[in-house]
Amino acid sequence: MATGCEALWCGSPMITVTGDRMCNRIGASLLESVGLNELIADSMENYKKLAVSLNTNEDKFIDIIRRLDRSRSNCKLFDSEKWIRSFEAALETAYRNFVQGKKPENIPHEPFE
Repeated sequence: MATGCEALWCGSPMITVTGDRMCNRIGASLLESVGLNELIADSMENYKKLAVSLNTNEDKFIDIIRRLDRSRSNCKLFDSEKWIRSFEAALETAYRNFVQGKKPENIPHEPFE
């Protein structure tokens, strides 16, 4: 996950293929969060086609790089402040529940809904 985040933050597009492994789902989630769903292939065959397409179509590749650059300032993946506020609120709720003697419960941490 960290490598994908760093690559996207640096403006380097990545591609992924959907699948039943966690790494596939993380890659797809990262790309969705920056609005680059077209870089998610649904099969290995389409993954290869996508890679070749990006390598041979310079205009398409440059467009993706520009869109990725613009998304850094407004996409949920890189909104650290909002994520931190949401996480702090979840921790405060957990502590308040503990002090009040409540049983442990699932506390949603949903910063991007």
